[in-house]
Amino acid sequence: MKEEYEAVRPEMLRWQDRRFDMLKLSITLVVGLLGLKLLTPGSLADVWPFVSSVLLLYLAAANLLTWYAGIANSKLAAYIVVYFEQAGLAEKSFAWESRLTALKKEKLDPYNLNICMSIIYVGLALVAGVVPYATSGFTPPTCAAGWALVVSAALFTVSGYLAAFKAYRRETYEGHWKTVKQKEGRG
Repeated sequence: MKEEYEAVRPEMLRWQDRRFDMLKLSITLVVGLLGLKLLTPGSLADVWPFVSSVLLLYLAAANLLTWYAGIANSKLAAYIVVYFEQAGLAEKSFAWESRLTALKKEKLDPYNLNICMSIIYVGLALVAGVVPYATSGFTPPTCAAGWALVVSAALFTVSGYLAAFKAYRRETYEGHWKTVKQKEGRG
């Protein structure tokens, strides 16, 4: 059992790293593409809605991947609590997940990674929309391009809402793991 516990912890760290890697890639992509366009001569008037739409769609996908990585991390944390910490199989010094839950219940940990990351993604989305528009000389989009912007902004908004506010709570997964454990005849 100890080997399994020691294997699950690094998996949690990998899922957390994936969230930060996605954020780093998003920052690099948005800033890099917009910076490249700002440095190249020529008008952005015709293509700015396309550039903004593509970047917003990319950020929506990044939000969804970040959301899923958070869910995967919650599943793994709940697994550790149910199969190791509550079962008394983890050493006392390895009761991180239970202690973190207690810290949050006491409202001593007011920060939420999902909300913090969503704020950064919203900032990137604003940059992805405003910078191309401003560099085009505030040229209004055509009707089709305007709709593409509206749709991509709506998809970004929905994905951002999911990432910030609809992550599954660890307690939900603890209940699911307890059910699985009972069906296995181990709990």
